[in-house]
Amino acid sequence: MTRYVVDSFAWVEYLAATPLGAKVRGIVEDEGNEIFTSALSVSEIVSRAHREGRGGRRVGELVEGASVVVPMDFTLAVSTGLVHAEVRRKVRDFPYGDAAVLAAAKRLRARILTGDPHFRGMENVEFLA
Repeated sequence: MTRYVVDSFAWVEYLAATPLGAKVRGIVEDEGNEIFTSALSVSEIVSRAHREGRGGRRVGELVEGASVVVPMDFTLAVSTGLVHAEVRRKVRDFPYGDAAVLAAAKRLRARILTGDPHFRGMENVEFLA
């Protein structure tokens, strides 16, 4: 069984049913995998869907139904802040939301499923291409 933290990039592809989204779907719908999503990623996905007029709440509920949402508790908030500061030393534009994904994956000992170039070359990342 493989654990994955699916980031917002991958969820957007999944929801849009793109060719990359088909790869995400295969992983998300494989019953042999455990699927997680950072709460901050849910916020990003909902915001984008709402801005595009695609029912933000409905999209959020779909993500929640397909994964375990990892809440931002105090310990994860501290870990996210530390990860963000550390990675920003090397990647100047590394977003806070990506740091939350990275911190959640570390906590869960999971792989990150993404196509976001900010994660390129990092350990435990399954890069969509």
